[in-house]
Amino acid sequence: MQPYKFISSFFALSIFLFFSQCNHQPQNTNSALTISNDTSAVSFPFFLSEKTMIVNEEQDNELEGHYLKVLNSINDSTIQINLPKNFYLNQRDHSSWISGWHTGNAYYDAGNENLREIISIDNSNNQVVLGKLLRGNGYPQKNQRVVFWNRSPSGFKNSEAGKLVNPKWWKAFAGESMEFGAIVFDSARSTWIMYAQEVDNDNVKIYAATSPDLIHWSVVKNGATFFEPKDFANTEWAGFAEDGKTPQTARMYSVVYEKGTYFFFLSGYGKNGKRHIGLITATDPLNGPFTIHPQPIISPDSFGCDMNGCFYPKICKAKNKFLLYYDGVNAVGTEALCMAESENLFDWKKFASNPVIAKHYGWRSGIFTSEPNYVEYSNDSVWVMIGGYKKYNTEFNSADSIQNRLPQDKTIFSSAESEKGKHISGNVMDAQLGIFLSTDGGYTFRPHSNNPVWINDYSDTLQNDHIGGDFFHHGNLILYQAKSETQKRYNILLREKH
Repeated sequence: MQPYKFISSFFALSIFLFFSQCNHQPQNTNSALTISNDTSAVSFPFFLSEKTMIVNEEQDNELEGHYLKVLNSINDSTIQINLPKNFYLNQRDHSSWISGWHTGNAYYDAGNENLREIISIDNSNNQVVLGKLLRGNGYPQKNQRVVFWNRSPSGFKNSEAGKLVNPKWWKAFAGESMEFGAIVFDSARSTWIMYAQEVDNDNVKIYAATSPDLIHWSVVKNGATFFEPKDFANTEWAGFAEDGKTPQTARMYSVVYEKGTYFFFLSGYGKNGKRHIGLITATDPLNGPFTIHPQPIISPDSFGCDMNGCFYPKICKAKNKFLLYYDGVNAVGTEALCMAESENLFDWKKFASNPVIAKHYGWRSGIFTSEPNYVEYSNDSVWVMIGGYKKYNTEFNSADSIQNRLPQDKTIFSSAESEKGKHISGNVMDAQLGIFLSTDGGYTFRPHSNNPVWINDYSDTLQNDHIGGDFFHHGNLILYQAKSETQKRYNILLREKH
């Protein structure tokens, strides 16, 4: 895992002073740890810190709020919107932003089905002039909700390279939807290694590619697979899909190099149909030999926040120990971020007060994802980026969508709005990423006030559905994956900051 260069002594001091002003007290890391109840959003330095979507007058994605709406259509391209006085965008600073609005289809109102460029914003009279059509058709009409989307979060722009990795490079690859499980730098070979695998498919195998610069990739071993389902036959934690019958390789999510050994962290379905976290070790990341450890390192408990599954492990080194964050699933399917600690990467102890991030509200009110996509440690602070999506109208009762009716639980709708119709929910099922910071060594977290700080570009056909899977940052490059609604597949993509 590579250290991130944005952290400096001044950066660490800024964090300390900021949280001191917030009366945030550091905590002990022993069994008597007192957990803070303060999980309110704050602003803190990070390489991703800009807003990426604006959906309400409050400009706060932690809540539903009063939605941005078209008040009047001045002409075909000019609309008047109920912009707040302190609106985040203005005539000088909107070049990376686009405006979106919904189609009006029942149970789907993400505000990105129709998209146009923004020509100008006149904050004095709340008028926005829209330009080139990027997706969908027409213009937003009076009383329709509008959403502002950032195509270049914190200055990271789409690379002209397009897709970095092509599934067709590997003959055994099933389908065309791909995710990368981990990227690690091999200092002995002076090369980057990407471990990739199928996604949206029961046929999962693990492959590898190498690159000198994180941009140009080529397959290794003539495209042969690295791990297949049969390799996990002697384990208790992997080898099958969720049905317990279909052969399936465990999915890889992290690689850590420590004292001459590579540690590969994966999650797979055990014989009980629940996901566990397991380990593979090797001294050579490309040639092995690979030792697949038969027993899981983390398994579901008989009760609590991870009783129905543990998956998506992300690891960082914190002084003389290691922290592992993972997605835990409770009895009713609600997912939360959990943590475990280790001194040797083999033996792990779960945090007694798990989960460390549990709340589902605002931009991540949907309960079915809390995957940690990124984790880093420095100076007693831990940054964790996790996924989220807004609750959608059929999430409460499956009969609601079948009978074309409103959900029984109307907490999905904003209490600030008089209309409680079925097209109000917004940002439906569009998974995005937000950053959370802990200043007590990784036990309690607070979200960034601009969350989510990383989203896909809905105007790009390679990624016009949602963000998904892994995330990797190095210098001015970010490798990530997003799903294409147009192609019905996940693509591995690159953004660069100049």
